[in-house]
Amino acid sequence: MNIINGRPLTETLLEEVLAMLPKLDPEIGETELKRVRSKLESTIGIQVSVGGVVREDAHEPWLFDEKGKIDWQYWDSYKQLLVSQGWSPTVVRVLDEDTDNIITECGNPRLEEGWSIRGLVMGDVQSGKTASYSGVIAKAADAGYKVIVLLTGMIEDLRKQSQERLDFGFVGRDSRDVLGKNTNRQAIGAGAFRSKSANVLTSVDSDFLTANAQVLGGIPLKNINEPILFVIKKNISPLKNLNDWLTSQMKISGLSQHHVPLLVIDDEADNASVNVKKDNEDPAKINAGIRDLLKKFSHSSYVAYTATPFANIFINPDREDDLFPSNFIYSLNTPSNYIGASSIFLDDGKHHGQLHDIDDAEEIIPHAHKKDLVLDDIPESLKEAVRVFLISCAIRDIRQEELRHRSMLVNVSRFTDVQRRVSEKVGNFLWTLQEEIRQYLSSISWKKHPQLVLLQTVFLDEYSESGVTWEQ
Repeated sequence: MNIINGRPLTETLLEEVLAMLPKLDPEIGETELKRVRSKLESTIGIQVSVGGVVREDAHEPWLFDEKGKIDWQYWDSYKQLLVSQGWSPTVVRVLDEDTDNIITECGNPRLEEGWSIRGLVMGDVQSGKTASYSGVIAKAADAGYKVIVLLTGMIEDLRKQSQERLDFGFVGRDSRDVLGKNTNRQAIGAGAFRSKSANVLTSVDSDFLTANAQVLGGIPLKNINEPILFVIKKNISPLKNLNDWLTSQMKISGLSQHHVPLLVIDDEADNASVNVKKDNEDPAKINAGIRDLLKKFSHSSYVAYTATPFANIFINPDREDDLFPSNFIYSLNTPSNYIGASSIFLDDGKHHGQLHDIDDAEEIIPHAHKKDLVLDDIPESLKEAVRVFLISCAIRDIRQEELRHRSMLVNVSRFTDVQRRVSEKVGNFLWTLQEEIRQYLSSISWKKHPQLVLLQTVFLDEYSESGVTWEQ
């Protein structure tokens, strides 16, 4: 990445890089050079363009005038983290521009006069929204936002995942160490590229509890130097805990509102956040909790992120205290390597040929089934999908790809009970496959199978210093 130094990746430049690597590391072999070539082609070769905005006429973008006055420590460290992970310079540059464009649509945290901003950012499923709002959070912290709330999904597993990502990409420390008052807080992720870290009052282990605020030592919000992050799931209890704590802070300070800038990022904003009740009725409790949170601050920006914005844009725009994106809507573009629903399901989609109708599941899991469906087995097509998934994982291991999460989603029912039974059947099938493979490996002659001898060699190279033996 340092040799390329942001230059467009051409075949000539690629050959130049591959020719220099053996000079830097004489022990590098052809296999490793092939892996480097593949990695560079799959990352730096990605193209993406800057998104577009529709804004309220009255709002004047402010960031361009202020940019030179801001110390971009949180953003720069996040950017360095992405580059160190092999992100294409082109993709990082576009992320930089997109996040600038979103931040400038939010309120200017340096203004004394109060403001309330409502915006929406839309992008395709799994197309980089998490990277976008992580960048927005980092830039907001640099620009002067003091309280940052990330609203996640409605289940704890999703909240924990979001917390881990922001610990790594923004806080720079493990939130469990922070809340546990561990004085030996080792830098992680973006924290390795800067000298300071953000405050955090939620952790991988816990949503917001009033006791968490003891980490601040009773310091009022207005006196906090570094921004405070809350990662909260969209449930009534944690939202109430946060609002109650903010109210108690106002009473202590004798204030009717907090006079520090607030940024609320609402991930998957079409889920639970939208008021589903009529205008003449009290709003739904989660929607009411979000509104209450925003009202507690004289300077607040609410930015909804979603791939399906239909529910959000049909919020009644005449209700000024609701969450209609009245100030701006920003559209993120997808990268060139993105494969979405339209490219598969539309007749003229680039990957439409990969679409196959599955017709063997109806007898086992009928389309119109109930939650008490008895499941004796899983369809053969699902078994085949599991086999293909395992083989693809093995191929990626043989290619020596860096270790990342690999997942296969099985979603055949809207009922949790049925999904649980399917999970048990898939687990049993996986166990059977493992036993068959184990028995096969123990029965064969190694000399007759050179591929397995090669596999053993690779294994010993990878694990010889870990204490794990081939037999194990």
